[in-house]
Amino acid sequence: MSSGGDNGGQDFDLNLAPIIDCFTVLITYMLVSASFLSLGVLEVGVAASGTGDAKAVVPAEALPTLLIEIKKGNVLGLKLSGGAKSLNLSQSAGPISGKGWDMKAMTAWVLSAKRDFPALTEATLQVEPGVQYHDLIRIIETLKKNVPKVYLGAGT
Repeated sequence: MSSGGDNGGQDFDLNLAPIIDCFTVLITYMLVSASFLSLGVLEVGVAASGTGDAKAVVPAEALPTLLIEIKKGNVLGLKLSGGAKSLNLSQSAGPISGKGWDMKAMTAWVLSAKRDFPALTEATLQVEPGVQYHDLIRIIETLKKNVPKVYLGAGT
C-alpha cells in the first residue's frame, strides 16, 4: 500500500439496471397517459336517483343533443340540437346579480326540454377555461337531479 493520494486507478462498476427500470416505467406511464388525453367525452354521472336502469330504453326516434356551455362570468349557454326534427334551439342564462350561476333558469330549461322529449336522458357539459372547479361540480350536481347521464365534453 502506498500512502500517496493516487486514487485515480480504482475501478468501479456502474449498475445500469435500476436506471433502465426507471425509464421503462416512465415510458409506460407516458404512453398510457397520452392515450387518455385523446378522450373527447368523459362520463361524470350515471343515475340521478342512484339506481341504474334494469334494461336500456331504445327510443323510437332520434333524440336531440342537450349541450350546456359553462362560460366565464357565470353565464350558461343552453343548446338543444339535432334529433328527428333537426332542432336548433339555444338560450342563455346570465348571472344572478351577486349570487352567481342561475341554476333555476337552467333547471327550468332542462325540464322544458325533458317535457318535450321524455326519453332525453343525457346532457353534455362544455366548460371554458377559467371556470372554477367547485362551480362545475355544483352545476353537475344540479343537473344530475333531472338528467340521469351527464358527460363532460371537450370544448370546441
